[in-house]
Amino acid sequence: MTYSREQFGRELLVEIDKGYDPTRIAEWAFSKLMDPDVRINDQELYGTMTGIMAMEEGPEFEYDEDQIRALAQQLIAGGGG
Repeated sequence: MTYSREQFGRELLVEIDKGYDPTRIAEWAFSKLMDPDVRINDQELYGTMTGIMAMEEGPEFEYDEDQIRALAQQLIAGGGG
């Protein structure tokens, strides 16, 4: 299946609602990117996903909860990453 920005944004909000944990959310984004059933044809979405994955590399790469929620809303609304 081709993965859309809106779909990723909605799923990202679900992950955030489970509790804001940058490492867990980064690992979740990585699992989406590596899923053989998911095709990402949108380079901006790919960049957004890798940016979220980088959160596990240290606090300097982390989005705070408000920032990542705003990013998810932007993706749902059809905006870029």
